[in-house]
Amino acid sequence: MNSVLQGLELMAQGKPATLEEKAFVFHQGPMQDAAWRTAASTGALSYMDYAEVERFSEAYKEQDQLDAMEKQTLEDYLMILPILVHHKNDMDAERAKQALVYARQAVAHLNGMYFIAIGTLGSYKQALQ
Repeated sequence: MNSVLQGLELMAQGKPATLEEKAFVFHQGPMQDAAWRTAASTGALSYMDYAEVERFSEAYKEQDQLDAMEKQTLEDYLMILPILVHHKNDMDAERAKQALVYARQAVAHLNGMYFIAIGTLGSYKQALQ
């Protein structure tokens, strides 16, 4: 996505640039939480040690934050994709400026996903100790 951002910045200034379609591909992967939700709704958590429940709860909270950030990033991609796909070879400066807003948001959300994912992995590690 950084190469798309750089290309759009050049185009927004009226400079020539190319956008590679493979640079703005987004893959979303659903995270599983059915076992946790089922354990919570059936009362099975009451049979677990409180400290253990807290660790798992923190891990699933982190996972929910990561999932929310992923959804925001997907929304950014869905806003920018039609602009990029239909105008990647003939984008004028004004359209590039419009796309640049969404590209910057997507990069910011991707960075957020990265740091939340680090926290999520740490929470998983703690929960499984």
